Amino acid sequence: MKRSTVIYIIVFAFMLIGCGILVLASDHNGSGATATVYLDGEIVAVVDLNTVTETWTLAVGGNTVEFSPGHVRMLDACCPDGLCVRQGYASAGKPVICLPNRVMLVISGSADTGVDAIAG
Repeated sequence: MKRSTVIYIIVFAFMLIGCGILVLASDHNGSGATATVYLDGEIVAVVDLNTVTETWTLAVGGNTVEFSPGHVRMLDACCPDGLCVRQGYASAGKPVICLPNRVMLVISGSADTGVDAIAG
């Protein structure tokens, strides 16, 4: 094998190891995340998801919002299509929105790094 091929393999291996470390070290569980509930564009509730120790619900504009440790979702809605319920848990960059009832769940905090992609 040529010397340059060996060097390319070693560099590629280090890049893979570095990417693996970044993935393992990144925060995927929403640590430091804050859930904000909006109704008609006004803030109804702000909840630090790290402080939630047991599941509880909040009624907002005909919808039921469920807070559980590290997560928030639209549990129930009186809208005709129920798309907001089927969206699942909200995450940074993926809010849950109920257009008919004008309710929105937004996650913000350290889980949102502001980076969409990394190119090399």
